[in-house]
Formats: sequence, structure tokens, C-alpha cells
Amino acid sequence: MLGAEIALLAGAAPWAAVLLGVVTASFGGVVRDVICNEVPLLLRKEIYALAALAGAAVFVGLRVNGVWRDPALLAGMAVAFGIRAVAIQRGWSLPAYKPRPGRDYPDR
Repeated sequence: MLGAEIALLAGAAPWAAVLLGVVTASFGGVVRDVICNEVPLLLRKEIYALAALAGAAVFVGLRVNGVWRDPALLAGMAVAFGIRAVAIQRGWSLPAYKPRPGRDYPDR
């Protein structure tokens, strides 16, 4: 939510604020996981960036429509947390990243 808020305060369009909110949430988690020497959640099957997208969209939508900061922030966080919690509880997941096999170049 804070990345989206900073983008809005800087004058970014709502779609850009949502995108920046997702990027800051996702890559903040990647940095956390790298520091902890774990595989980043973003590269696993768990619903992570999608929850950040929904939360940032709710926050930005409310702020653009004149809702005060604190209620909008709480609503965005509740949506993101709720999606993530339900996904973990019910075992929902997205397809995991699978690297393609390397190409064979006979000339080299």
C-alpha cells in the first residue's frame, strides 16, 4: 500500500500507482527471502503478487474516490491479507515458474 500511496502523492496515474504498489510489495518480499536464504515466494506456486495487486487496487480505488487514507489503507491491507490467508488455508496456487530446457545450437 505504501508504494501505491507514494506513487499517488507523486502524481502518478491510478494504474501506475497500482503497478508500483505491486512491484514494491513483491520485490520487498524477494529481498526479504534472499536475505533469509530462501527461495522467493514470488517464484513459488503461492498467491503473492495477485494478493498485492488486489490490495493495491482497492487502496488506490478508494483514495481516488476521496476516501481518507487510514480507512483506505486498512481496506487494502485487509483485502491483500484476506486473499493470501484464504489461499494458504485452502491450498490455492498459481502455476509455478518452470524454466524451459536450454536450446542446442549445433554451430557452436
